Amino acid sequence: MVFHTKIAGVTFSNEGENTQNRQRIIAELCQKGGLDEDTELILRRDPHNPHDQNAVAVLAPDGRQLGFLPAETAKNVAPHMDHGVIYRAFVTSVTGGDADSWYGVNLRIVYDTEQQDTQSKDIADSQNENVPAQGVGSRLLICPDCGGKVSRRAEVCPHCGCPVQVILGDVLRSMKQRAETGDVESQLQLAAAYHSGDESLSIRQDDEASKAWLLRAAAAGSRAA
Repeated sequence: MVFHTKIAGVTFSNEGENTQNRQRIIAELCQKGGLDEDTELILRRDPHNPHDQNAVAVLAPDGRQLGFLPAETAKNVAPHMDHGVIYRAFVTSVTGGDADSWYGVNLRIVYDTEQQDTQSKDIADSQNENVPAQGVGSRLLICPDCGGKVSRRAEVCPHCGCPVQVILGDVLRSMKQRAETGDVESQLQLAAAYHSGDESLSIRQDDEASKAWLLRAAAAGSRAA
């Protein structure tokens, strides 16, 4: 799927280590052919932006920031990016740049509609306080670093950046501890994860100790059931 938009905030200067004015960055890149048509730019989530938690920064190929996606566009894009949908941005044209007008950059955004539709339920669930999270088979996990809900299909926690594999590892360790103390629900969930071949837990081929433990948990769960 494709839609078109433009970069917002191109007249401002960057903050932090790179304080260069974005207009100067765009002018420099244009002179070097760095913003020619179909040049791919970088889209990066900025969830801690003090002005907009949905902010999506647009970066040049060399990593310098050119601006942001417009707020209304980011409002729709950010939740999907947070749940693993990949958006790609390409330059369609550069406007202005003469004595009477600022530079502007128009974009073509490409994304996978099937992937986005798959994530929609996770997004709705993550915003619903009544939807339970956690558990090795859950679509939603609780980040141990910030306490926020995270889709297991995402790569990192959208709230603090904690890798989902780290979160899954924390979930697995906590569930093992509960199961060892005789918690039947934890035993059954771990047994189900093992038998379903849940590769995201990395417990089948490369962790023989966990594999052996899960076989015992499966047997214990079967007896409890």
